[in-house]
Amino acid sequence: MAALITVLDGARLGAHVHQALTNMATEIADLNRRVSDLDTTIKDLVSPLAPALLQITGISHNSAAVLIAETGDITRFCNSAKLARYTGCAPIPVYSADHERHRLHRGGNRRLNGVLYTAAIVQKRFHPAAQQLLARHEPAKSKRGARRILQRHLVHVIHRAMTTDQDDHRPSNLGSPDHTSPTRGLT
Repeated sequence: MAALITVLDGARLGAHVHQALTNMATEIADLNRRVSDLDTTIKDLVSPLAPALLQITGISHNSAAVLIAETGDITRFCNSAKLARYTGCAPIPVYSADHERHRLHRGGNRRLNGVLYTAAIVQKRFHPAAQQLLARHEPAKSKRGARRILQRHLVHVIHRAMTTDQDDHRPSNLGSPDHTSPTRGLT
């Protein structure tokens, strides 16, 4: 930022142009600071809620925050197939002239689908097991088809991780006599 201000000071610009560029540079620096602060806040909030989810290659703190916020209570999806349908990663059979194939569901939550796509691309580059899965399916399904299979597999892994994280944060003393009900003592 200081280097940009130095360049602007040395440039032969009109006073109004110099002032406008300096204001924009200052605003950009302020926005970058705010983004950094928000990233830190998200990291602080998500880290204790989703330790298992954050262990998945390709799931960052921001991706985990989107998954938690968009999914809500993971127990409303009794299995990963229902979560896959909700995210738009569930294959749908398409029949044409006695030839059955599958295409991806175009509906679903597009934000979650975007997180899964990004995680699949990251895993494709950095995760050996994902690379093996893609190599196994690419000859028969094409690159896009293999990536869809990886995304569907990621839904299963994410569902398992989110269920684990939620079980770890569920109060274990619900049946104990020390547990107070919010309605107790109101009458």
